[in-house]
Amino acid sequence: MKTTASAFLLSALLSLPAWSQLGTGKRVDPDESLPDVVSELETAWNKHDGKAMAAVWHENGDCISADGRRANGREEIGKFFAEEQAGLMKDTTVAIKVLTWQALVRGIIFADAEAVVTGLKDAAGKPRPPMKYHIALTAMAKQGQLWLVNVRPYVLPTAPLLKPKAP
Repeated sequence: MKTTASAFLLSALLSLPAWSQLGTGKRVDPDESLPDVVSELETAWNKHDGKAMAAVWHENGDCISADGRRANGREEIGKFFAEEQAGLMKDTTVAIKVLTWQALVRGIIFADAEAVVTGLKDAAGKPRPPMKYHIALTAMAKQGQLWLVNVRPYVLPTAPLLKPKAP
């Protein structure tokens, strides 16, 4: 029974179009739209507009920040970014580059990106060096638009975690 249900679900997912014509009626090709969605997020960040940042998220999407804070749903994500952009990130700018992406099934994309945040300051107000993040994300085509669903930025270690063995 589980096999039949799984096969049905897989078949249903694979039969979805690569783009959606729902809602606006325009064609959305996820492979072509992902850089545009990421660019919208970058532009909203650089304007420090939490509401516009959240606008690219699916209504049930989520975000876990690099320091582990979680926001669920577009409304909570908007509040999270509005607070962050009014505080720690108020003087920052970000540059985001999508590195790779692939369709998991039609209309669902997994992607890797990197972001460099500049303009950070320490508690005394002194400039800090740019912070580089890696981002793992999923996006979904729905209602004629590509939406971010899950976003996970994290900082990669700058030094090797394991020391090479001595000869």
